[in-house]
Amino acid sequence: MRQTEIELAQVLRTGPFHLALRTALSVRGLPLHRVQHHLAHRGVKLGVTSLSYWQQGVRRPRRAESLRAVAALEEVLALPDDSLLRLLRDGDAPADGDRPAGRSYRSLM
Repeated sequence: MRQTEIELAQVLRTGPFHLALRTALSVRGLPLHRVQHHLAHRGVKLGVTSLSYWQQGVRRPRRAESLRAVAALEEVLALPDDSLLRLLRDGDAPADGDRPAGRSYRSLM
Protein backbone atom coordinates (compact mmCIF):
# COMPACT_ATOMS: atom_id res chain seq x y z
CA MET A 1 0.00 0.00 0.00
CA ARG A 2 1.46 3.34 -1.05
CA GLN A 3 1.38 6.08 1.47
CA THR A 4 -0.15 9.50 1.01
CA GLU A 5 1.08 13.08 1.06
CA ILE A 6 -0.82 13.60 4.32
CA GLU A 7 1.03 10.72 5.96
CA LEU A 8 4.29 12.10 4.60
CA ALA A 9 3.63 15.57 6.00
CA GLN A 10 2.84 14.05 9.40
CA VAL A 11 5.94 11.87 9.60
CA LEU A 12 8.16 14.74 8.43
CA ARG A 13 6.95 16.64 11.51
CA THR A 14 7.17 13.79 14.00
CA GLY A 15 9.86 11.40 12.74
CA PRO A 16 11.68 9.23 13.22
CA PHE A 17 14.12 9.85 10.37
CA HIS A 18 14.03 6.34 8.92
CA LEU A 19 10.24 6.28 8.79
CA ALA A 20 10.14 9.74 7.18
CA LEU A 21 12.63 8.63 4.54
CA ARG A 22 10.78 5.37 3.90
CA THR A 23 7.46 7.21 3.58
CA ALA A 24 8.94 9.81 1.21
CA LEU A 25 10.34 7.05 -1.00
CA SER A 26 6.96 5.33 -1.05
CA VAL A 27 4.95 8.48 -1.77
CA ARG A 28 7.32 9.53 -4.56
CA GLY A 29 7.37 5.99 -5.97
CA LEU A 30 11.14 6.00 -6.40
CA PRO A 31 13.09 2.78 -5.98
CA LEU A 32 16.46 3.09 -4.28
CA HIS A 33 18.49 2.59 -7.47
CA ARG A 34 16.67 5.55 -9.09
CA VAL A 35 17.31 7.71 -6.03
CA GLN A 36 20.99 6.74 -6.24
CA HIS A 37 20.99 7.75 -9.92
CA HIS A 38 19.41 11.15 -9.15
CA LEU A 39 21.94 11.74 -6.36
CA ALA A 40 24.83 10.86 -8.69
CA HIS A 41 23.59 13.50 -11.13
CA ARG A 42 23.94 15.99 -8.28
CA GLY A 43 27.49 14.86 -7.58
CA VAL A 44 26.57 12.81 -4.51
CA LYS A 45 27.97 9.30 -4.33
CA LEU A 46 25.86 7.08 -2.10
CA GLY A 47 25.32 3.34 -2.27
CA VAL A 48 21.95 1.65 -2.48
CA THR A 49 22.93 -0.34 0.61
CA SER A 50 23.38 2.86 2.63
CA LEU A 51 20.02 4.18 1.44
CA SER A 52 18.42 0.87 2.36
CA TYR A 53 20.00 0.85 5.82
CA TRP A 54 18.88 4.44 6.42
CA GLN A 55 15.26 3.81 5.45
CA GLN A 56 15.15 0.63 7.55
CA GLY A 57 16.61 2.35 10.62
CA VAL A 58 19.63 0.03 10.65
CA ARG A 59 22.06 2.93 10.23
CA ARG A 60 21.83 6.71 10.45
CA PRO A 61 23.66 9.34 8.45
CA ARG A 62 26.19 11.01 10.75
CA ARG A 63 29.28 12.05 8.80
CA ALA A 64 29.37 15.43 7.04
CA GLU A 65 29.39 13.70 3.64
CA SER A 66 26.30 11.68 4.60
CA LEU A 67 24.49 14.77 5.84
CA ARG A 68 25.18 16.46 2.50
CA ALA A 69 23.60 13.40 0.86
CA VAL A 70 20.52 13.83 3.07
CA ALA A 71 20.20 17.46 1.93
CA ALA A 72 20.36 16.25 -1.68
CA LEU A 73 17.77 13.57 -0.85
CA GLU A 74 15.39 16.30 0.27
CA GLU A 75 15.77 17.87 -3.16
CA VAL A 76 15.43 14.58 -5.09
CA LEU A 77 12.31 13.63 -3.11
CA ALA A 78 10.83 17.15 -3.40
CA LEU A 79 10.71 17.58 0.38
CA PRO A 80 10.82 20.87 2.26
CA ASP A 81 14.38 22.08 2.89
CA ASP A 82 15.83 20.77 6.15
CA SER A 83 12.89 18.40 6.79
CA LEU A 84 14.97 15.22 7.02
CA LEU A 85 18.04 16.94 8.46
CA ARG A 86 15.91 18.41 11.25
CA LEU A 87 14.79 14.93 12.26
CA LEU A 88 18.42 13.87 12.56
CA ARG A 89 19.18 16.88 14.79
CA ASP A 90 16.03 17.25 16.87
CA GLY A 91 15.82 14.50 19.42
CA ASP A 92 15.63 11.69 16.90
CA ALA A 93 19.04 10.33 17.86
CA PRO A 94 19.01 6.86 19.39
CA ALA A 95 20.49 6.55 22.85
CA ASP A 96 22.51 3.44 21.98
CA GLY A 97 24.78 3.86 18.95
CA ASP A 98 23.12 3.28 15.60
CA ARG A 99 20.16 1.30 16.91
CA PRO A 100 16.76 2.93 16.45
CA ALA A 101 14.96 4.03 19.58
CA GLY A 102 12.49 1.53 20.96
CA ARG A 103 8.86 2.28 21.62
CA SER A 104 6.79 1.09 24.49
CA TYR A 105 3.96 -1.28 23.77
CA ARG A 106 1.48 1.27 25.13
CA SER A 107 2.64 3.96 22.65
CA LEU A 108 1.81 1.62 19.78
CA MET A 109 -1.78 1.11 20.92
